[in-house]
Amino acid sequence: MAEEPQESQTEEGVGVQRTVGTESHDTASAAESEAVPPDASPDVPGFPVVGLGASAGGFEALELFFRNVPKDSGMAYVVVQHLSSDNRSLMAELLSKKSAIPVVQAEDGLQVQQDTAYLIPPRKLLTMFNGRLSLSDKDPGRPPSYPIDIFFHSLAQSVGHKAVAVVLSGTGSDGVRGIRTIKEHGGLVMVQAVQSADFEAMPANALGTGLADYVLPPEEMPAQLARYAAHPHSLKQPESAAPREADRNLLDKIFQLLLTRSGVDFSQYKPNTIMRRIERRLAVMQIEKLADYVDYVSQNTGEQDQLSKDFLIGVTRFFRDPEAYEIIRKRVIPEIFDAKGPEEPVRVWVAGCATGEEAYSLAMLFQEYKTTHSRHNEVKIFATDVDADSLDFAGAALYPESVLEDVARDQLQGYFIRKGDRCQVVNDLREMVIFAQHNVFRDPPFNRIDLITCRNLLIYLQEPLQKRVFQHFNFGLNANGFLFLGASESIGSFTNLFNTYDSRWKIFRSRGKQVSLPSETFAASTMRRKVPKPVSACEAFVADVPESQRESLASIHSYLFEQYVPASCVVDANLEVVHLSGDVSDYLQLKAGDINLKLTTLVRQELAVPLETGLNKALRERRMVRYDRIPLGEGEEQFRVTVSMKPFADERTGTLLFLVVFQRLESKGGSVQATDDEEDCSSSRMQDLEHELNFTKENLQAVIEELETTNEELQATNEELLSSNEELQSSNEELQSVNEELVTVNSEYQSKIHELTVLNNDMDNLLASTDIGTVFLDGDLTIRRFTPAASGVMNLLESDLGRPLSHLAHNFSYDALMDDCRRVLSTSQPMDKELQLKDGTWHLLRIQPYRDETEAVSGVVLSFVDITALKQNSMELTKLSKAVELSPSIISITDSKGVIEYVNRRFQEVTGYPADEVIGRTHTLLRSGEMDDEDYAGLWQTLAAGRKWEGLFLNVRKDGRRYYEHATIIPVQDDDGNEVHYLKIAEDVTERKKSHDMLEYSRRRLLEILENTTDSFFEVDRLWRFTFVNEKAVQKLGKSRRDLLGRELWSVFPELLGTEARTRMEHVLESRGEDSFEVFIPEWNRWLELHVFFHSHSYLQNAGDDGALSKGLSVFFRDITGSKDSRQVLERSEKRYRDTVRHAPVGIVQIDSGGRFLLVNESFCELTGFTREELGRATFHDLTVPEDIGQNIRLFRELVAGKLERYSMQKHYERKDGDVIVVQISVSAVRDDEGAFQYAVGVVDRCGDVVAGRDGA
Repeated sequence: MAEEPQESQTEEGVGVQRTVGTESHDTASAAESEAVPPDASPDVPGFPVVGLGASAGGFEALELFFRNVPKDSGMAYVVVQHLSSDNRSLMAELLSKKSAIPVVQAEDGLQVQQDTAYLIPPRKLLTMFNGRLSLSDKDPGRPPSYPIDIFFHSLAQSVGHKAVAVVLSGTGSDGVRGIRTIKEHGGLVMVQAVQSADFEAMPANALGTGLADYVLPPEEMPAQLARYAAHPHSLKQPESAAPREADRNLLDKIFQLLLTRSGVDFSQYKPNTIMRRIERRLAVMQIEKLADYVDYVSQNTGEQDQLSKDFLIGVTRFFRDPEAYEIIRKRVIPEIFDAKGPEEPVRVWVAGCATGEEAYSLAMLFQEYKTTHSRHNEVKIFATDVDADSLDFAGAALYPESVLEDVARDQLQGYFIRKGDRCQVVNDLREMVIFAQHNVFRDPPFNRIDLITCRNLLIYLQEPLQKRVFQHFNFGLNANGFLFLGASESIGSFTNLFNTYDSRWKIFRSRGKQVSLPSETFAASTMRRKVPKPVSACEAFVADVPESQRESLASIHSYLFEQYVPASCVVDANLEVVHLSGDVSDYLQLKAGDINLKLTTLVRQELAVPLETGLNKALRERRMVRYDRIPLGEGEEQFRVTVSMKPFADERTGTLLFLVVFQRLESKGGSVQATDDEEDCSSSRMQDLEHELNFTKENLQAVIEELETTNEELQATNEELLSSNEELQSSNEELQSVNEELVTVNSEYQSKIHELTVLNNDMDNLLASTDIGTVFLDGDLTIRRFTPAASGVMNLLESDLGRPLSHLAHNFSYDALMDDCRRVLSTSQPMDKELQLKDGTWHLLRIQPYRDETEAVSGVVLSFVDITALKQNSMELTKLSKAVELSPSIISITDSKGVIEYVNRRFQEVTGYPADEVIGRTHTLLRSGEMDDEDYAGLWQTLAAGRKWEGLFLNVRKDGRRYYEHATIIPVQDDDGNEVHYLKIAEDVTERKKSHDMLEYSRRRLLEILENTTDSFFEVDRLWRFTFVNEKAVQKLGKSRRDLLGRELWSVFPELLGTEARTRMEHVLESRGEDSFEVFIPEWNRWLELHVFFHSHSYLQNAGDDGALSKGLSVFFRDITGSKDSRQVLERSEKRYRDTVRHAPVGIVQIDSGGRFLLVNESFCELTGFTREELGRATFHDLTVPEDIGQNIRLFRELVAGKLERYSMQKHYERKDGDVIVVQISVSAVRDDEGAFQYAVGVVDRCGDVVAGRDGA
């Protein structure tokens, strides 16, 4: 059975007995998740994400894989490896040495990026959602988890058809369930070739599913992935469009090939999913054109099988949808047993069983019920599918441990036994289930069934196939038998066949046999033996009839054939049934087990001998044989039947066939009689049986002789094995001797290793004790060793040993590093360079050649000496000098007597004096003469006291222009406290002084405007205290400024506390916004209109006042009580007008100059049958019949042009339902004061009944 796809029945899809794999996930999703969901989130990657699952032996495979991954593959890689929970993983460091792309350990919430590999940390489970990695702790109390399955499942859900699953070396079966989910969503599955794996269990189990697209050694996988991703169909977003018309002939060829190969006709499955599957195979096989693929498929039976499997992906699991199975366990199974007698069998049919999980799930539930309720009824579960490989797997009942996660622990212990790394269903359960190859669409259905399960099949079928399946199910089910469908399926229009039992989990009950099976149900072409179908009587009857009459004549002939021709069947020379006619249920019965179409196994026991004898005789003598009055049944139900067997040849093919006719006799007396003596027939039959017995005896004797010969050969082989064992023992002694020698050699090497270890430790301690960072590179500029001090400079880790220097990202900017290293390597000349690291420190880099004991240059040594302190001192002096020189402030330095020693650039720009003209002089050259000598005396007095002075100067530039300067003069003292210099820092505040003067002018002007405005205005600070009130507000509020300024608004006017005014003003203050609103003050019996806005500075007060820079609200308000009363009167008048129009008994409309409806009332909508929205998109021309439209348009144009002020006419309207009615319309023009047309008002009244219907209009 198929994995639950979550899609509606109208969605395109394909299915036979199993769900065709779903792709993407649109998404959330529908069964064909290819449409996606994934694209619904902006975080979902738009590139392939490759999940690699590995276990034991997986590191070598991963190393080979990443060694061949290009640095610009455009994919992300996520490695899920079974890791030890007790040790730190070094995989990231080890793989980084062999990989051209970054290899990092996964972190929770990390967004995956292209050309990056992510590794699962120890003791974690890894999933992906919307392109982000998610980590969770393993639960040590739970059974063994399957991290590869978990990640593959989340990967498929997250990226849909862009998911790639790679299964590498390992033990167990982790990954088997996950690749099913990947394949469901249209992703790609790669499996390591078993012969290249150190541990083959995981690859072998993955290959056992039949879902692998590529089976390759790890080193070949990246190149194949790149080719697949580059194919135009590989990452194509799934679409819902049907195939192009030009492709249909090619698809028909593919369908014919698959029908011939597998016996399954895919032409009636929904075409868009079929097309997606074929496009996917195009990408896998690297074929671009569909015509080329058809040629390839026609010549390659293996591709035919693979394409069929792509259409028929066996996606299932134990107890899928646990809530649904709870209903089966608690309600359905008890009701089935309640309707059965103590010995009456229970029959279940699992249609589309795939690999058997669902069949065994039901078997467990039935067995549990029998055990707990002491029932002894025989339970037979017929599990059918078209895929022989899946049936073989299901019959073996050996499942990997990973697929048993959905089985409860007590069920696992009671119904499974462990065999190696797998679990097998116990024999008692296996005996309940009968697996058979069967096509549910065309093969005969099983009969007298109590429960049919067919989940997620119907959603992929077109309507004709759905109808046939439901007819088969209705025929096979007992009355009140149960039908269990997938959660996204329903019975559709077949409610006459089934009643709903549980609507959520799609469980239905049969209403009894409501329809007969289609006449083609048991057609020969559907049987496993490809016997040519004979020409039916119906075909012969209509052969010469014109095509237009064939269908009706065929129906009449079929009816007559069913009503008046007795039950019959056609068999071939092997006695296998190829055609049935009429109701043969009294004579033929399907038996449990594999489907056997031989007539002698299908007929009742009483007819077996007469039929086989008669058919053999008819075959020998080529004439009709007939047996009369054969008794069937017992007691009251006994009846007799006449059987006729006549040979004939198919007119088309010449194949020999036999027509067997069963004719029921109403009388119950008499005995069996035959036209040819029955005793002779029985004697002939006995002779045949004796001949077969003698032949069997001879064969048995031959087998016994062969066994004796084989036994002698085995004895000889045993002697050879004994001899070989002695030779092996001798070889073992030799190996022990060699082992002793190896132990001695090993001891010597251990001693040498100890010496090298001591020397290595000495070197490590020497390198660790020095503060000089040193990196040793070999001749290929690969890192051989480095000191701890170098790790911070170049971001080095222990795992970087063996990596090329060019692969590392260091902490300094030096693009020529590799070139300089190569230059030193080739010239043996050292180089020095100063470098600044990202953390700001400075180092002297010295590149020197590395010389071995022969003085040959075999590498390079990089030395890093920290020169930060020296560099900082030099840079500090330069920085301070530049800071003073480039400062935006005016800076000058004088000696203790005020003689200028230094001026910066800004001083020169402001004063206009170059440095050479002022150095050696005093600041008196800048005096304007408007400052008193007392001010200068105070300045010197302050400086003499060792304090800084701050004040305002009015100076003169060199060109004579004056400027204001705000200056700070600081005395600079030596170590003894004596003033040796004076530092003057000043700013040109000329513009600021002008702005301050302008601001003061603006403030006074604003006060004047607010005092003379017609609106009332006031300001409050953040504590709601009045800071300003204009004269208009004083008058309106009835308070003096003395009563208001400085007092809280709410204490002065407590009547405002409970009003909307306070709420909205507080909101403006908190949000720092503005608001306009109207509010009614009951105590004042007034309506006020207020506009309130937040201000961060108040410019209505003097700059020196305390509240000058406070934040608060500015409020304009006015009394609108009079206008408010007038507005309410107008609104009531407009409401009366609208109510009059709305409820008028005649249609009232407004029409613009183009004839479009601007307004229509309910009566007009009822008159025309259209809604307001529909009329709003129409004109009156659309409703008027053609006969009246000319006159109507002429009158309306004259009305618009002013030639008419109104007009009336009788006309015909065509209603929405097609009826034509007669109406009387009166139209008047509405014009503005200048006489221009504004719109027309029309009154429409109906005159009489409907004139004509839709056809008569």
